[in-house]
Amino acid sequence: MMDSGVLLVFTVDNAGTRGSYPVKSATQKAREYFERRVVGLNRYYAARQANVNVELVARIWRNEDISTQDIAQIEGESGFYKIQQVQHVLDDDQMPVTDLSLERTIEKYDAQRS
Repeated sequence: MMDSGVLLVFTVDNAGTRGSYPVKSATQKAREYFERRVVGLNRYYAARQANVNVELVARIWRNEDISTQDIAQIEGESGFYKIQQVQHVLDDDQMPVTDLSLERTIEKYDAQRS
């Protein structure tokens, strides 16, 4: 049941002018209802070994356009999450879903919502 909220997914680009410092611009590419999942011990410790702090696992309906190059934001919140892992699986009812392992980031983005 995807009732934990709405997850916005953005693609990241460099909007800076040539020769200047990079300016990270984020353009919305998806708006998905999500279910907040428990970060299991295996996932937690595997992430910690790779110096990644998975704070949230979000389950959405299958979306194969999302990659680890994208970022996510929970609608109504101000911060962003890096998408550390994308897993396309079947849920308990054999419905196609995507699990996103998310790590909070302090980076700032100029977000363009659609």
